[in-house]
Amino acid sequence: MLWIASYLVVATAIAILALLLAEWSRSPGAPAPQHPGALAALAGLLWPAVVVGLIQWGLIAALATPQRSGNLVHTGFEELRLTGASH
Repeated sequence: MLWIASYLVVATAIAILALLLAEWSRSPGAPAPQHPGALAALAGLLWPAVVVGLIQWGLIAALATPQRSGNLVHTGFEELRLTGASH
């Protein structure tokens, strides 16, 4: 029972946070969804998937930083040159 209650508490907090952040981040004049509460409730109910997605997004962003570009494997494609001859 404690797990269900904690899941519902976190789901409610995520739904409220999603609703507030959606309104805060929307630029003036941009169209708003018809039922923002329903989308926020959906995000609240699916919060584990949202958390996993945010973690994956963060990992992809961390791996794609320019600092790691020096560690790429040398493929040898730099030596290939295109010629103007047609076959």
